[in-house]
This record gives sequence, C-alpha cells and structure tokens, in this order.
Amino acid sequence: MKDITSTSKVYSKKFSFCSLVTNKEQYVEMIKSANKKGFTDENSEFLYINNIRNNIYDAYSGIKHFFELAEGRFIIICHQDLLFIFDDKQTLEKRLDELNVLDPYWAIAGNAGGRYIKKYAYRISQGNGPIRNTHNFPFLARSIDENFMVVNKKVTPTISHDLNGFHLYGTDLCKLAHIAGHNSYVIDFHLKHLGAGMAGKDFYEVKKALIDKYGKALDGQFIQTTCTKIALVPGRFKARLYNSSFFMFFIKEFFKIRIKLIP
Repeated sequence: MKDITSTSKVYSKKFSFCSLVTNKEQYVEMIKSANKKGFTDENSEFLYINNIRNNIYDAYSGIKHFFELAEGRFIIICHQDLLFIFDDKQTLEKRLDELNVLDPYWAIAGNAGGRYIKKYAYRISQGNGPIRNTHNFPFLARSIDENFMVVNKKVTPTISHDLNGFHLYGTDLCKLAHIAGHNSYVIDFHLKHLGAGMAGKDFYEVKKALIDKYGKALDGQFIQTTCTKIALVPGRFKARLYNSSFFMFFIKEFFKIRIKLIP
C-alpha cells in the first residue's frame, strides 16, 4: 500500500520538445536555435520519432507515444522546421505563468489558433511572409495550430486513437481537452516557422474523418445508468427539456415499446 494523498508529481525536466522528424538537418537546426534561447539539456529534453525513411508513426499515434514517454512538466509538440530566433525560454515561462493565474487548469497553449468563424490569433513569422501579430493575447481558442503547442501535463492530456494522419491533431487535442473541462489559448510567443502549411488530399481526408467522429460522438444520446436516465443533447435549453421528468416519462414509454418490438 502507498498513501499518495499529499504526493505531487516530480518531473525530471521542465520541457519535453517532441517532434516527428523527416528531415534531420532541419531538426538539428531547430534544436540549436532552441538551445541559444535557453532551452538546454538542463531544463529540456528533445524527443523525436524517426520518420525519415518511412512514416513509422503518424501524428496521432506519435503524440500518444510522446505522452507516454515524455518526462517534462510541459510537453511541446512542435514541427521540425521551427526556428527560435525571437522569444526565449524566459518569455515562454512568463506567458505560461500568466496563463496559470488566468486559468490554472489550461490544457494547450500555442502561437496561432482560432475560435469562431473568422476569429483568429497569431504570433508567428511564417516562411518568407510578414510577421503576423494580432495583439489579442491570451486568446481563448477552440483549435491550436500544430507548428507549436505547449501541452500542460498537469491536466493529463489525451488524443484520439480512432483518427490518423498528419493534420488537425491540434483541433482534436483542444476538443478533447474542452470536453474534459479545460481551455486552450494562443499566447504571445514569437517563433519563425519555415513551412508553408499546404492542404492537400490527405488534409481533407483527415478533416472528413474528424467531422464524422465528432458528429457521431456529440450527437444526441439517451443513456441509462444503474440509477438514473440521462439525455445528452446539444444546447442547454434542449438538454433541460429532454431531462425534465415530463419529457423523460414519454421517452421511457417509447423505449418500453421499442424493446417489445425489437428485443
């Protein structure tokens, strides 16, 4: 037996940088730039999955693997083609401290993301384009761009096992965190991302799979527990209506008849 009532998790590093690598030279340059900005072996570990010859892991299975093995207090899921040439470790720590005050159980923080239609936040230099700075930080987001995501290990993050590919895993992480009661944010942390972020056929395949998954998962359901009946439907008004004793009486009668007709 072990009493863990007053025990807290001890992390060997503050940051775990986790990347899927297809280009070793780009990855090495990313690490060098991070080292120059204060992310060193003393406070950070740099973990990678070797996809150079073939894709051993896709993003979803790879991130699950990182979650299992990373030893840092914060897990940084990032692309291999980032360059830390603007903000440093001290700036990131300051931004995360600000989030901890605002929302102690935040789940994910990034440098770009969106919430509603045409509602974005950016703090990034993308390729050869201009610096994108929307000055609206911290920004409450529903989706974080995958180039750079800080995952708060304190909230026990998870990712879908029934999705695969290399796109929209930031959206999936944010959605699962939100279902668990946590929020995600875009923060004022400036990096340079060399990639252009093209959307090809594989992107739209992942998008369709994600839409189908959550369309099914969040569809209205009636659930019978061992002690009560629950209607899970979208919308607060509809949820209260469907869970009222008056409405639930008719639902119960409907299922009685259904069971007799379809045993």
